[in-house]
Amino acid sequence: MEPTTGTDFPSPTEAEPNRPLEQAKHHTPPQEWKAWALRKPWTITVLVFNVALIVAVLALERLSAQRNGLVEVHETSNQSASLSIHRITSSTGLLWTSLPSFIMVLNRLAWNSIVSAASERQPYVDIRKEAPKGACPSRSIMLDYRSYASLIAWVFACRNSHWLLGICMGLNQILSIFIIPIAAYILTPTTISLSTETTIDLARAFNGSLLDSTTDAQRAINEASAVLIYGATPPPYITSEYAFEPFSNVSVTTGNVTAAIDAFSAGGYPNNDVDAWNLTVVSCVPSFWRTHGNLTVALQSTAPSRFNFLPGQANSSELDLFKYQIPSLPSYQVFDPTAKFHTDAFGRAVFEYSAKLNPDSPFDSSTLMESMEKTFSAMMAFITGTALFEPVERRKVAAVQSINKMKILVVTPVAYTLIAVMTLVVLCNLWIIWYMDRYPSCLHEEPRGLLRMADLIHRSNLSSVVSRIRDEYPGGGGIEEIMQREYAKKEWRISYDIEKQRILVVGKEGNEI
Repeated sequence: MEPTTGTDFPSPTEAEPNRPLEQAKHHTPPQEWKAWALRKPWTITVLVFNVALIVAVLALERLSAQRNGLVEVHETSNQSASLSIHRITSSTGLLWTSLPSFIMVLNRLAWNSIVSAASERQPYVDIRKEAPKGACPSRSIMLDYRSYASLIAWVFACRNSHWLLGICMGLNQILSIFIIPIAAYILTPTTISLSTETTIDLARAFNGSLLDSTTDAQRAINEASAVLIYGATPPPYITSEYAFEPFSNVSVTTGNVTAAIDAFSAGGYPNNDVDAWNLTVVSCVPSFWRTHGNLTVALQSTAPSRFNFLPGQANSSELDLFKYQIPSLPSYQVFDPTAKFHTDAFGRAVFEYSAKLNPDSPFDSSTLMESMEKTFSAMMAFITGTALFEPVERRKVAAVQSINKMKILVVTPVAYTLIAVMTLVVLCNLWIIWYMDRYPSCLHEEPRGLLRMADLIHRSNLSSVVSRIRDEYPGGGGIEEIMQREYAKKEWRISYDIEKQRILVVGKEGNEI
């Protein structure tokens, strides 16, 4: 027996003539070829991933709303920041800005693979329609969505009545242009105030009888001048107007503590007629007040740094302290080397503050009156806070402790925007899974390369149709251009012979061209 050469093939008559007939009897059409991105393992994976994203975003949004944020973050100063990855990501916000965008990029790439494969498959689905109905040439053999710009391909899909495919394409562009950028803003650091109920102890109480001729007012005058004129910070639990009962057991190191306590102040005798004080000599009668209200103490490193007092309505009562005046107040003298003034320390403080209020006319009576009232109020506040509180048995007062923390919050509008778009992705994904089973294509292997494309059309009459067009219109331009120009009105249709696996160009009645 002679060996056959590489170019010798047995003829059909030599190779068991009855075998092809037997194979034809038991022949089953080959299965449809599907791109990997359209197979159920991948489409279901993308579906589950999107559902998981929806659940995760919804859960984070609800958790953030209920707990006033997800986690606490700390600001890192430039001096203490190192080059470690942890400090870089936490101080610059890379973790909570880049991670959501990265996840959405992965989601968009997965969804794009499905949409691209579905758009590439769509012409072959229309080709599979049987005669005489068939498919329009512009939607089958002349269609390739890959030739259109991805930004506007969805428009042409809608023109071809591929509505759901157009929605999928448009959704793919929304993910790229809109969703990925705003996903970086779904988590944002925000300073929030957390309030809890607590109690404080008041271990000192006001006693007006401690004010007598031995009370040193010089220090109070100096402090009033420093605060009013030079903007100095007053001692704890004292302002330029009030003296407060001091807290004794504040345990927090930062934040605010608010409690309802008594504040003590002094002011001038009220007078509504401003012109009545337009005199060379200005005087006033002081009065002393106890005012109940809410005191908010801002704490920093366990030391009070700022006070904000909100007086309660109709909660002020005048104190009978007229007998506890400071008779020695005029005795506190100051030396003026310029010899311009001859006054005591209190009068000099009044003038200096008046000069600050009205530099052009410091001796204006209304300005002097305002300066005298505020200087006296500040002086008495310092005297009260430093000399008129005595130790007593501790009493507890209800308070509210507020601490400012920087926490990561979920931005609700962004979260629900992502949920809405991903819900559309899930619905479109379900439609693609259903469409793949309901409408098969004419592909039995991947249409890759000229060889496989030639195998796809070698049994069809497309070649003869192209030859006829070229014979009728030699040099008439591109084949697609000629088809659109000369054959648009001939109502040719593209059909598919399932038994013979042939792509056919047929006429209006279904006859082969």
